[in-house]
Amino acid sequence: MQDGLIFLLIFGIIISFGSIGLSVFLLLRIKKLQEFFDRVFGGGSEVKDLEKTMIDLSEKNKKLDQDIEDLFDAINQVNDLTHKSINRIGFVRFNPFDEKGGRKDCFALALLNGKRTGFVISSLATQTGNKVFVKKIEKNKPDVPLSQEESQAVSSAK
Repeated sequence: MQDGLIFLLIFGIIISFGSIGLSVFLLLRIKKLQEFFDRVFGGGSEVKDLEKTMIDLSEKNKKLDQDIEDLFDAINQVNDLTHKSINRIGFVRFNPFDEKGGRKDCFALALLNGKRTGFVISSLATQTGNKVFVKKIEKNKPDVPLSQEESQAVSSAK
């Protein structure tokens, strides 16, 4: 169980660093484009004739169009991954017995993806042992009836 949560944490960190890298890349591209426009329209000695300038701009525009297409493809891949990976977690601790003392040794853990599909793990601790139950959730609907605590865990998975 811990391995799954660690995997999700590492996956989230990788996605975050990827987003930061993409932002830095785009900022550098914008800076280069700004320098190009300053050089072309600045009126300095580096200004070329209009035809050459238009050809250069057309070539750079084609490259930028391809870069934008590549970025959209990457964004769509990340979006697909977020809908498929477990990214909604709900957790409820409870005491199913009327005993005094208030120990909450039992829990329900809901792990769902972006389409609200996943599973609920419940642990019921008694004096004689521990029982673990797993119930499948498909589009926010369980395959078998859920306990009140399991339903709370699914509802709180955001």
